[in-house]
Order: sequence, then C-alpha cells, then structure tokens
Amino acid sequence: MIMMNDRIKVLLDNGHGIDTAGKRSPDGKLREYDWDRKTANVTLSILKERGVDVELVVPEITDIPLSERSLRANAIAKAFGASNVVYVSVHVNAAGNSHQWMKARGWPVFVYNKPSSKAVMLASSLFDKAAEKGFRMRKPEALKKYWNANFAVLRQTVCPAVLVEHFFMDNRDDCAYLLTEKSVRECAEVLADGIVQYINNL
Repeated sequence: MIMMNDRIKVLLDNGHGIDTAGKRSPDGKLREYDWDRKTANVTLSILKERGVDVELVVPEITDIPLSERSLRANAIAKAFGASNVVYVSVHVNAAGNSHQWMKARGWPVFVYNKPSSKAVMLASSLFDKAAEKGFRMRKPEALKKYWNANFAVLRQTVCPAVLVEHFFMDNRDDCAYLLTEKSVRECAEVLADGIVQYINNL
C-alpha cells in the first residue's frame, strides 16, 4: 500500500497555454506548453493509479492568468483545508529569451520567499527523488535543496506550493533530453514519487 493519507488533495498546474508567446526552444522544436501538459497528465495518471486525490488546475488549452490559477487553487484549499492541499506547478526553464542557446542547465525546484514548512518539505521530497533519478541538480547553495522566488502562484496560493522548472529548453543538452518521451515519463515519476513521499511523511 503506497498511500497512507487519503485526506490530501494534489493540484497539478501545467504551465502556460497553447497561445502563450515565446516559451519554446531557440530552434522551435520544443514548446513548453506541450511538454508541461504531457508531463502533468502522466503525473496525474501515476498518482491516480496510486490512489491519490489529484486534479489539473488548468484543463483548458488556452493560457489561464496566474491570478485565476491561484483563485482556483484557493477555492479548493478553502473546501479541503489549506494544509490538506498541495499545489505543484510544472514548467520548463529558460536562461534567456529563447532566441539563442545558453549554458545554464539542470533541474531546480522553487518555493515562495517566505515558504511554509510544508512547502519546504514538499520541495525537499521532490529534490530527493530527482537526485535519486540521476538528474543534474541545480540548487542555490551546496546544502540547500530549493530556491526561493516571488512567483505569483507561490505568493498567491494559501496551500503549500512549489514550482518545478524541468531543465532548460534553451540549453542544447537539456533540450535534447526534453524532446524525448523518456523525459516526460522520468520527470512525471519524480513528481509522483516526491508527492507520495511528502504525503506519507505527514
């Protein structure tokens, strides 16, 4: 039995929409919307198979404003209790404006500038599973697993929230990996494994 706590509601936020400007690799082969949606949906399927109560915050294909994403999450948090909901935003990183290849690469996870202890716990669980998978990790300090940021969905949501930037679409090596179906499956497994570990550790 994998699930130990059936009171937790998981919200997956696949970043951006089909009409979001930019958000692609310099050669145009990778579109962040496509990758985010595929990975969020595979994560959704894995978590459902494990008995987790999970749903997508943005089932629409169009870009939904960040404020609306937060409102949707907060409405669910109000119904379930903020401490019983977690919000995971799925993205791909970029070091530049997506017009040229850059050197930055790796897998980072973000929490708000003033995160809750549960947000830090969730970020740490995701980091651990990504490291176990053998991902190239990107962290701010040697002993710190997560980055702090003032991203809107981290600031505006009332439940524990993290944002994962899965590698860099404007790095040639990272992009080559992201263009494979293997990347979708492996990154979804990391998200699902990290979320389950978080739930079981509550």
